[in-house]
Amino acid sequence: MLITVQFEPGIWSDEADLASENRYKDGSNVRFRRGRAQIIGGWEAVSSTVISAPVRGGCAWASSTQDRLFAFGTALQLVSYYGGSYLDITPEKAEGTLVDPFSTVNGDTLVTVRDLDHGFKSGDTVTFTYANDVGGLTIDGDYTVSVKTNDIYTITHTSAATSSVNGGGGIVEFEADLDLGLIDGTGGTGYGTGPYGEGFYGLPTQGDTDPRTWSMWAWGTNLLASPNNGAIYEYQPLPAYNDILRNGSFDTTADWTLGTGWSITGGALVGSAGSESNADQDVTGVMSGGVVYEMEIDATVSAGSFRLKIERADLDDNDDPIVENFGEPIAKTGTYTRRFYAPGNPTKIRLTKNATFAGSVSSIAIRPVSKAYRIAGAPQYNRGMFVDPHGVVVVYGTVKNNGVYDAMAIRWSDKDRNTVWLTDVDNLAGQDVLKIGSRIIGGLPAGGQNIIFSDAAAYTMRWTGAAGQAFLFDLIGTGCGLIGKNAVAEHQGVVYWLGVDGQFRVYSGGAPQIIECPIRREVIDNLAPSQNEKIYAGVNAEYNEIWFCYPDKRDGNGLECSRIAVFDFAQNIWWKGLMARSTWIAPQPYEKPITFDPGDGRAYFQERGNTANGNQIEWFLETGKFNIEDGDKLFTVHRYVPDFENQVGNVNVTFTPHQFQRSVPYAAQSGTITPTKTDLPLRTPLGREYSIRWSNGTNSRFVRFGSDRLDVVRTGARR
Repeated sequence: MLITVQFEPGIWSDEADLASENRYKDGSNVRFRRGRAQIIGGWEAVSSTVISAPVRGGCAWASSTQDRLFAFGTALQLVSYYGGSYLDITPEKAEGTLVDPFSTVNGDTLVTVRDLDHGFKSGDTVTFTYANDVGGLTIDGDYTVSVKTNDIYTITHTSAATSSVNGGGGIVEFEADLDLGLIDGTGGTGYGTGPYGEGFYGLPTQGDTDPRTWSMWAWGTNLLASPNNGAIYEYQPLPAYNDILRNGSFDTTADWTLGTGWSITGGALVGSAGSESNADQDVTGVMSGGVVYEMEIDATVSAGSFRLKIERADLDDNDDPIVENFGEPIAKTGTYTRRFYAPGNPTKIRLTKNATFAGSVSSIAIRPVSKAYRIAGAPQYNRGMFVDPHGVVVVYGTVKNNGVYDAMAIRWSDKDRNTVWLTDVDNLAGQDVLKIGSRIIGGLPAGGQNIIFSDAAAYTMRWTGAAGQAFLFDLIGTGCGLIGKNAVAEHQGVVYWLGVDGQFRVYSGGAPQIIECPIRREVIDNLAPSQNEKIYAGVNAEYNEIWFCYPDKRDGNGLECSRIAVFDFAQNIWWKGLMARSTWIAPQPYEKPITFDPGDGRAYFQERGNTANGNQIEWFLETGKFNIEDGDKLFTVHRYVPDFENQVGNVNVTFTPHQFQRSVPYAAQSGTITPTKTDLPLRTPLGREYSIRWSNGTNSRFVRFGSDRLDVVRTGARR
C-alpha cells in the first residue's frame, strides 16, 4: 500500500517523541518555503584573507563616491573592506595636546595628570612627548594609567619629584593605542549573569568582563564605530589619502607666500626673530571642508614658537576671510602629528610664527586621515551607540553632562553635529536616565522611533525635535530585557529579540509578545555561560527570516557562535543549523548579507550560490516517530518513493523502526537517492513506529522536498 507521508514545516526539537509525530524532530541547515523543506542557500568568501580574531559587529554603507564598502571590529582591531582589500583602520584610543597637565608632590613618584574627559581605563598605556621638566621630572615615554575621575588619572615615574608643582609641563603631546578587548566573556556562571559596576563610584567598570563588541552605523558617507565601554570613532572612506600640499619638502620657493622673517634655504623653511609673520600656501579647491586632515611636520625650534592656521572664505557676508587656529603652538624641536577638522571653504594653509621664533621646518605634509579617529566632544565611555534617522547620534550606558557615569543614562548629540553633546538653547543635544533595570543593554531605530532595552525592560524613544527634550521615552514592557547588545534585529518597523529570561519576543506596537519557539529549550539549555554578549541577530529579508547566531557549549570549546536558531516570521515557524557565524551585516548596499565565520576567520556573502564556498553544505532533516492506526499495528516499509524537486547531488536516507518511542531501535536501513533514481527498494524490520532521516550525500548541492510516498505492508499483528 502506497501512502503519502506529510510533515508539518519547522523543527520541533523541544517536543516529546509522540508529540512530534508528523513533525520534524531535528535538522540542520534546512529551511521551509511554502510549507516544504529545502536546503538553505550557500555562501561565498568575500576574500581569501583570514581575519585574526572573531568579528563582533559590522556595518555596510556607500562612500561619497558611491562605492560599496563594509567595516567590522574585533577584540584587536577595526577593519574596512574597500576597493577589494581589507584595510586596518584601527584608531588610536586618544591623541592630542595638553597644556600644563602634570602635578607632582615632593618626594613622591606619583604624577597626577589632568585631561578633561580622557576616556582612559586603568591599565591603559599613554605616551608623552615634548614635555617641559616639572617637579624635577622629565615626563617622556610610556606610562601606565590609573584612573581617578573622568578628568584625572595618575602615572608613576621612575624617580621621585624634587618639588611640589600644581600644573606644569608646558605644551605636551600625547597618544594612546586602542587597548585590546576581551575575546571571551569572563563573568558569571550562566546566560544573563556577570559582574557589573566594578570601579570607583561615578565611573564605568575599569575591568571588562564582556567580550569586546562594536556598535557601527553609517553617518552619511562616513562610519561611526564604538567598542563597548569605549569612545565613538569616525572613519572617512576616500578614494585616496594623498598629500594636498605642493612643495612640502621646500625644494624651491614656489607655492609658498612668505612673510617677513621667513625664507626657504637649503631645502627648509627658515624663520628668524623680529616680527610675527606668515608662510602661506593656497589650498583652494584642494582642501575640502568637512574632511579631517592630519599634519605631519618636522621642526627645529631654537626660540619662540609657530602654529598652524587655516584661512577660509566668508561666503555668507562677503567679509574678509576668517582665520582659525588649529592645535597648540609648536615650541620644541621634534616631529609632530596634528589632526584637524577642515572648516568650510578653506583657502589657505598658514604657518604663523611669533616675533621671537627662530628655527626651521624641514618638511610638512597634510593629508586626509586614513584611519578612524576619536570624535572630539562626544562621551568617552559608552556601552553602545546607534544613529537615529533624524541625524542624531545616540549613546547609552554613558557619562552624563555632569561627568558622572550612569549605566542607565542615555544621551544624544545635536542634529547633524556629532561633536555637539552639551545641551544648550541653540542645539537639540540632551540626555535622560531610564528607571527600570540596572543597566541599558542595547538599542536601535525601528519604524520611526527607537527601541531601548535595559536588562529588565523595554522603552520607546520618540523624536519630537523640540529644544530641551528632542526625545520622549515611554515604557512598553517589563521583564523583557535584552540578553546581549546585538541579540536584536529590526525589519520594517518590527523588532525581534532574545530576552535575558531566555524568551524570544517581538514588538510591533502595543506590548512586546513572546514568540512560541519549539527549539527554545535546546538553545537556552546549551547557551555557553558568560558569552551572551556574542549572540547576534540578523535579518534575512529574502526569506522572511530572523537569524539568531549563538555560542553552543556542545561545540568545540563552546565559546564561539557555532549554531543558528532561525525564525521564519511569515510562516511562524523555526528551524536551526550548525553554522558558525559571529556577525551579520544587512546587505544594503550589497545584494546579499555579509557574515563572518569565527572558525575559519573569513567573511562570506550569505545566500549566494548553493555551496559552502565550493564545498557541499552539511545538512540533515529527521522526522519524529510516526505510525499507522495510532501504533496499533506493526508494519514494514518495502519501498520509498521520493518527490524531490531541483535535486543536485545525492541524498542519503535512513529508515529506523522502533517498537515503542522509548525502546531501543531496530536495525536501520539506508539508501542513496541520486537525481535520476525513481524509488528505493527496502526490507525494513517490523516496527510499530518509524523515523526517517535525510542528509547530504555525495556532491549534495540542493534539494526541495515534495510529497514523498512509502510502500508499507501491515502485518495485522498486535503486540
